[in-house]
Amino acid sequence: MDTSTRASASNLQTVVDVIIAPKAAFERLKIQPAWGWAFLITIALGAIGIYLETPASRHISVQMVQHLIATNPNVAGMSSAQKSRMLANAANPSPAAQAFSYFNSILLPLIASLFNALILLLGSAVGRGKADFTRLWSGSMNIAVPTIGLAALVLGIVAMVRGPDSFNSFGDMFGAVPNLQYVVPGSRGFLGDFLQALNVFALWGFGLNVVMMRVLAGIRGAVAWIFPGAITVAGAILLASFMSMLAAFVGQ
Repeated sequence: MDTSTRASASNLQTVVDVIIAPKAAFERLKIQPAWGWAFLITIALGAIGIYLETPASRHISVQMVQHLIATNPNVAGMSSAQKSRMLANAANPSPAAQAFSYFNSILLPLIASLFNALILLLGSAVGRGKADFTRLWSGSMNIAVPTIGLAALVLGIVAMVRGPDSFNSFGDMFGAVPNLQYVVPGSRGFLGDFLQALNVFALWGFGLNVVMMRVLAGIRGAVAWIFPGAITVAGAILLASFMSMLAAFVGQ
């Protein structure tokens, strides 16, 4: 086995270990930063998840348009042809719209990993750690495999198993993955969306970030928890804000 083959196998093992043995994975990344396989696997899992959830997403989009037609005076005042076109576009998006959905499976891991690495780099500086951006970026991209790739895949499987008719909004679909709203079932609005965003994958990511700070940066104490916690909360706030704005736009 040549050097490149051994390196590739090692990088694949790192992706697996992030899921089953994170300390070993980050120990390896501390010596040899790598993220290529993690990026490709995250994209693949995300694309499969998008494909599986497409029927549910289209059903929800049609429900949203129907709700707008029934409740929004501006939309209700459109011609029948315009309303029919809106419903048709919701049920059968254009190839460009479909391609954009899959493009997000490429863009999201890059943006999330950059955000994650920069915040943890700040945490490393505050805690006088030893991590550099290259290693934190590699660790963040490997963390994206479970927190973005597997999350999308599981959501797609849940949407497929339950069927499109079981979802009336995107909040319903995102909330199908176990999350903290289960603890406060009556929560609605921004609070409900925020608790939904704190699902098992977001909390998993928090735990992996803590381990990464301890191993890659060599940080102990509160800093190793505060900055990963800030990332998790900030991510939940962003998603909850988007969901709340979407609900306000539709009028649901």
